Amino acid sequence: MTEPFLIRPEILDGDRRRRAVEGLRAAQVTLPSWSELADPARIPAAIVSSLKSVGPDEPDAKNLWRVTGSTTLVAAIECLCPAMWFCPRR
Repeated sequence: MTEPFLIRPEILDGDRRRRAVEGLRAAQVTLPSWSELADPARIPAAIVSSLKSVGPDEPDAKNLWRVTGSTTLVAAIECLCPAMWFCPRR
């Protein structure tokens, strides 16, 4: 495989994409890369520390950095476990 990713994005509406990028830049929103989502250890320390000021369920753009396979799995398990069960954390 010569491509670094299995997903090959296709832009269907270039104008809409351009407006979305401009809006995110104006709001000073940074998004994680595919590699940072796949391996949270790659997320810069400054971003990790900034997440401490935001609750995981708050409607804040910083929470986009929390969307990784491991965090969503832990959240799903915690949601499914009744309060009387013991669900060990990692």
